[in-house]
Amino acid sequence: MAEYYDMDRFAVQFAEDMQKWALRFQELNDNLRQAGKGSTSSGFTKIAGSLADAISYAKGDTSKGKVAKPTEEFEPVTIKQDRGPTLKFTGLLIAKTEFDMRSGGAMRYEIWETAGNALIAVSETNRETRAVVVEPGDEFDMRCAVMDFFDWENRARSMVRDQLKWKLVREVA
Repeated sequence: MAEYYDMDRFAVQFAEDMQKWALRFQELNDNLRQAGKGSTSSGFTKIAGSLADAISYAKGDTSKGKVAKPTEEFEPVTIKQDRGPTLKFTGLLIAKTEFDMRSGGAMRYEIWETAGNALIAVSETNRETRAVVVEPGDEFDMRCAVMDFFDWENRARSMVRDQLKWKLVREVA
């Protein structure tokens, strides 16, 4: 006789297990922070947040607005630079803006997030395509590297502020 699995019960158990792991990572993050090890936002907090998003997605809860992205949203991308290597990755376009330049022609800025959590910033005109890869690390440093690539242009600032809700303020002790 074949065994049948209760998928609803399995999904609930999976979500509960993931919730326990998320709490464990959050507790570990809090303990490290209290021990004076500094910010761990790019480590355990990111893992705990990812687990919480996965739990919400597994439960079908989209009320929070931030749900784990299914892998179908990531797509294979190839960016051919005029001066630099061709970039190939699996990514998700997270921000984009286009505008006309004073000298004529159009300018396009894009920010991609790879499946490995790297950021790729792209600047494209009718004459040239340039890109930079920002490897995963401290979230604020990654954002600053993207903005450095865009030379902190006002259009780039507006794009990340409006589309990604980035706050580009560094507090220094």
